[in-house]
Parts: sequence; structure tokens; C-alpha cells
Amino acid sequence: CYHWTHIKPVADQLGEALRAVQDVPFTYNRDAKVLIMRNTANAFSNASGIDFAGASYFASILYQLHIPFDIVPDADLTYGTEEQFKIDINNYDFIFIPSQYQILPDRTWEILDKWISDPEHAGKRGLVMGMYLPQDSYFNDLEPDQLNPVFVKLMGTTGYSEYTRTRGFGFEYAAKLGDYDVGDAMEIDLYSREIGLFGPDLPDGVESIVKVSGRDKRSLVIRNKVNDNYVYSFGFYLGLASNPVWGSAKQQTPYNKLTGLYRTILEESGIVAEFEAPDNIGVYISDNKEMVIAKEMYGKKVSTVLRTDEPGLGVYSGAATILSPDGTVTIERDIEPYHTYYMKRVAEIIAHEGRLVVSHFEQDGDDIESGEVLRVRIARP
Repeated sequence: CYHWTHIKPVADQLGEALRAVQDVPFTYNRDAKVLIMRNTANAFSNASGIDFAGASYFASILYQLHIPFDIVPDADLTYGTEEQFKIDINNYDFIFIPSQYQILPDRTWEILDKWISDPEHAGKRGLVMGMYLPQDSYFNDLEPDQLNPVFVKLMGTTGYSEYTRTRGFGFEYAAKLGDYDVGDAMEIDLYSREIGLFGPDLPDGVESIVKVSGRDKRSLVIRNKVNDNYVYSFGFYLGLASNPVWGSAKQQTPYNKLTGLYRTILEESGIVAEFEAPDNIGVYISDNKEMVIAKEMYGKKVSTVLRTDEPGLGVYSGAATILSPDGTVTIERDIEPYHTYYMKRVAEIIAHEGRLVVSHFEQDGDDIESGEVLRVRIARP
């Protein structure tokens, strides 16, 4: 049992946090357009570590992008709304499948085929598939010609040409991708187990995105187009967990090594964050914009909380609000490593002209009470 002297500071902090948010509405479901699809068969097998740890670590990577996402097992998805107690896959515009330690069942591929091929969403959806092993839900080995035809269609090829250990490999971009030019190094800390490589030759319409340095005809990442939608196939587990039992996701150093890659892939499908924020903090904005919560996750001090043109934000306790002529709002304060800050709105912005910096919040010498609104008119200087 911990001594009270250790428990009390923690209890005080929890009490402070609960009091700060008890009357503030935070909606759990923020209409996420990105899905992380878990592998149900793998999750219920004796090799569930790859699915659980992989989905968790990959979620931490997407979290750095400040883009809302859901995590749903494939067995809980359906196409359309007729099936009870299932989630309509059409809610999502982009899907990540972190791993297929066991290949997804035929039912899931049928749903994915309808989703990616919907003519009303041509060019508006995207899919990324992590590494697969050629075995079914019951660990039976599969030959290349036994792979589900939809899976093959989405990849654009019959699968990997080889599985190999990762030791000593370097990777580089084989095609321009966002800010990455051909020949730029693809930075990643891979696990020491197997990866899958495509090649040496790729079918027409399938392009190499990341290749093994020095081996021009072996690709780690390829891209296909189905219904004018991009489909990426990766040769590693997206969540970088490779131990079937324990998962043991390979931590990236620095922590944000892969955010640029996934940000670019999402931007191709028109998915961008609603606000800009440092990738080492989590930012939560209440439904009514009355509170902003900032939580530092990776031990790095920063001073900018967020920047956005979203209307409704204001002046928040303990922070400086900067208004730019273009209507952009920037909220700044020192964020210490591993600290969480609860910032209440104490002033409402009712005009977006000019520029104003507010760093303390007193009205006629008195502290503003919780819930009191100070209306500040902004005028161009």
C-alpha cells in the first residue's frame, strides 16, 4: 500500500482535473473519417499481441497528426446500415489495416471491395494495408493463388516476392510523395523480424513508393489505384509490433519519425487536421469551445498550443491568444514536459480584425470568475 504522502498529491491532481471538466461537454464521437481496422481473427488467436500492440502503437502515430480516428475490428463492420449492431464502413473516407498476421476473411474483403469501388466516392477514399503472412484465420498456409481475389486486386499484384530479415537494410523513396523527393531516405526503426518485399517487376499501374536502397527492383511500399482511389501496400506491420504473443512494438526515435509519411498519405485523400499543433501534445477542444485541454506526451517543452481559423475560440486562462488579420487564431503558453493544462475560455472574440495579444485576464483589477464572459472587440490598429 502506498503511503498517504504519495497518494495525496496524485489525488489532488485528479480532483483538480475532474473539477475543471465536470460541467464542460466533450463529445466522444467526433465524426471520425479515419478508421484503424483491427483483425478480429488475430485478436482472438494465441498470436493476438501483433493485433493489439500494433493497433495501439499505430494509433499513437496518428494521434500526433491531430486527426480524429476510430478503432474497430473488421467483424464489427458492415456495408450499409441494414445489419444491426454493426458499424457502417461508409462512415469512413480512409482505412488503415495495420497487420494481417492472419489474412482477413472473405466477408471483410467483400465489404472493402464495395467501399473502395463505390462510384460516388471515386478519388475520395484511401486504403493502407500493412504486412500480411500467407495464412488464413486458422493458421492454414495459403499459396499465392489462394489469396482472396479482392485482396489481390487491391494490391495490384499477387503479393510479396520474398520475406526477409531487416538487418542492414536502408530504404529510400522511389517516387515523389509530398515533400519527399526520389532518393530521399525513408527513415524508420524496423523490428528485427521478417518484412515483405515486392518485385523485382511490378504490374502496369502499380508503382514503387519506397524501395530498398541499392536494390532498385525490390520495394517495401507500393501503390495501386482502384476506382481512382489510392491503395498502399506495405511490407511491414504498420504498428511495428512483430511478436505474436507480446506485441513488442518497435518504438521510433525520434517519436515522430513516421508522422510525415502518414500525413502526406492522408492529405492525398483530402484528410487534414482541423488545427495545427505540435505533434508532441494532445489537444482537446470542448464542444462549446469553453475549454482547451493540452497534454504533453513525449517529454518536450513547447510554447504553441494550437493554430486554427476555426471560429468560436477565444482567450483562455493562462495562455496568450494571438489574432492575425487573416482570421487565424494562435493560442500560446509554455507546455512543460508530461504536464496537462486545463484552459478555460475567459474572453469571447467577437471580431477578427487586426491583431491582439492577451497574456493576463483581469477586469477592473478583479479575476474573472468561472463562466463569466469578457467580450473583447478587436479592431485593426
